[in-house]
Amino acid sequence: MNEDTLKTINKLILQSDTRILISGPSCIGKTHFSHYLRSQVGFVGVCDGRYIYPKLESMYFNTLTKSNGVIIIGVPFDTYKERRILRGKLHKHDQEKFKQKYIKIIKKLEEYNIPHIFVDSRNDYPILDKSDFFTMLTECL
Repeated sequence: MNEDTLKTINKLILQSDTRILISGPSCIGKTHFSHYLRSQVGFVGVCDGRYIYPKLESMYFNTLTKSNGVIIIGVPFDTYKERRILRGKLHKHDQEKFKQKYIKIIKKLEEYNIPHIFVDSRNDYPILDKSDFFTMLTECL
């Protein structure tokens, strides 16, 4: 992870008074990412057990405050599919449903003015803008 990425994540963590949520579907790299952040000095506030899933969104959005932050983790759909297969999990989404899950979460975050950043869960975790994040989700291997 480069220095600019660490500074951006640190800024998000420092503006949160409670916890940072790491969001994304299963097999996307949330746990690995949270362990990586915990290994960095100053990232003890990351909570890797509280994720936002669309089916639970009302419960989470009722408890979030505007001071919380969300790190949205993503990988291209083909990578997601490979990771699910490697873990022996059924693959039940097509590329459009995969993307729609993210769109639904991001709309809610924007509706509630909850700070969030987009991270590519490959290589060294670059931070992307919204447009590049959605482009990355649909990249082919």
